[in-house]
Parts: sequence; C-alpha cells; structure tokens
Amino acid sequence: QINAISMNAELVKLLLERSDVARADETIKRMLSDCGRYGRMVRGLERFGACMTARERETVKVADLIDGATVAFIQERSSAKPTMTADVDGASIVVDRVGMQRVLTGLIHNAAEAGAASIAIQARREADAVVMVVADDGSGIAPNVRARIAEPFFTTRRDEGHNGLGLTLATEILSAHGGSLTIDENVGRGTRVTLRLPLA
Repeated sequence: QINAISMNAELVKLLLERSDVARADETIKRMLSDCGRYGRMVRGLERFGACMTARERETVKVADLIDGATVAFIQERSSAKPTMTADVDGASIVVDRVGMQRVLTGLIHNAAEAGAASIAIQARREADAVVMVVADDGSGIAPNVRARIAEPFFTTRRDEGHNGLGLTLATEILSAHGGSLTIDENVGRGTRVTLRLPLA
C-alpha cells in the first residue's frame, strides 16, 4: 500500500512537470481514495487487536447486549434499521461486554452490506446456554466463498477497505468464552449466524 502511494506521488510529480494537470488530478483523487481505504483497513486491524486484548468479564443481560449492538449499528448506518426480537427471560452471560457487542455489531454490518432489507436478531435459552441468531434476507454467501469465509484476511471487499478479520475475530471471541459460532446460508435467500454461549 505504501509503495502504491509512493509510486502515484512520483507519477503526479512527472505529470505536473509535463503540465498534464488533468491526469495529475485524477491520480491525486485515486491516491486519496486509496488512503481512505487503507485507513479503514488499519482501523479494522486496531479493532481486531483491541478485541483480542484480555478484559475483565462481567455479568451482562443478553437483552442489554443485543440492544447495545443494535444502537451502535444504527448510529453508524441510520439508513438501515434491523428488527430485533428477544425471548431470553432475563438470561445473563459472563462476557467481555465490549468484545461481544462488537461481534454482534459486526454481524449486523455484514448483513447490511450483503443487501439485507431486514435483519432480525433473536435470542433464546437452550438448556444451559443462550443462543443468539442474526438472520437476514440479503444475497447470502456464494458457494466459492463459503469454504473460506472465516479464513483470516480473506474478504471479497478488500477494495472497500475490509481486512477479512471480522468473522475470524468473532469466532475467536466466542471460542474464548466457551461458545461457538456457526453459519447457515442459502444463496440469494439470506444468511443465518448462530452464536451459542454458556449461561452465567
């Protein structure tokens, strides 16, 4: 990335020496776009590192966790508002609140970016666990992507500044909490992500 910016800067210098202002302007715009994309990638890596840092865990009501993730998403993308239903009977889990909320918010973002018009977040008790489901009606996951979806640094949206660590991070955080993450999808009919965590 740094090499690309450096090469484009040299190109701008050469174009200006030739008085080719139009191409120089196009190159500068491309550089600014690249800088924005690289900035998003770096911020994503910073969030990944922050989430992997051990934090004190606390008892959190599942409904509060879902509400917090929903609000965080809406604040960033007010144009898409997920529907949320929860039936948890006041169930609580012992988690790193910040990390787990980021997992949920990231899953909602993924659904919105897949073109979902409706995103439903549901939670229920199941024996000694709480199961949370983020389901959407987006484009689903293509078969050629499905096998690599949780692979670190794999992304189909690298040009938009994505670093491919979102699901890797979510899986690691769930595993650290003694839980699990599974993904079910039908191409063109949405995606369903299930999080399972032990009750407090």
